[in-house]
Amino acid sequence: MGLNSFFTAFLFIFLTELGDKTQLAVITLSSKYGWRSVISGAMLAFALIDGLSILAGKSISEAIPAFWIQITGGIIFIAFGLYLLLRKEAKNERLKISGKASGFVSALIFVSLTELGDKTQLAVIVLAAEYAETILIFLGVILAFLAITIIGTLIGKGIVRLIPHEHLRLISALLFICFGLVFFLQAVVFT
Repeated sequence: MGLNSFFTAFLFIFLTELGDKTQLAVITLSSKYGWRSVISGAMLAFALIDGLSILAGKSISEAIPAFWIQITGGIIFIAFGLYLLLRKEAKNERLKISGKASGFVSALIFVSLTELGDKTQLAVIVLAAEYAETILIFLGVILAFLAITIIGTLIGKGIVRLIPHEHLRLISALLFICFGLVFFLQAVVFT
């Protein structure tokens, strides 16, 4: 597969995280702390959480046949897409930050908590189980999160003016459903 796994991971994570609660957390943290400490704390959180997710996905791929990984991955992605389409979201949902911890520690803790059990963490597990190139998956995921984090710190709340949050959610939902269908069809048609 080569670089296909890298680009798949990068594009998938980038598009699904755009406007997600993790990016909103980075925007909120950036309004209170310096951009360097927020980016470095957030990136350490992403590396830890998603590095462990990739290891979990790799372990799953060694224990379970590829057919069942693709079927299960497809179902999970389609379910997340449908969840995003059907979910009702509070209009004034805000992330609150309290305390006087440093920006680095705040970003590390806050981003870790927003990513634990998040749809993208589960997506990273599925991607790692789907593709054999775990290092390329990790690099794609981390570079996507870096891009999202930089956008969040530089643009801040301006992103909502460019692309309404509801459109970002719709794009993410459709992307999850498309990836789910691809995984499902790969299992059924090509296996």
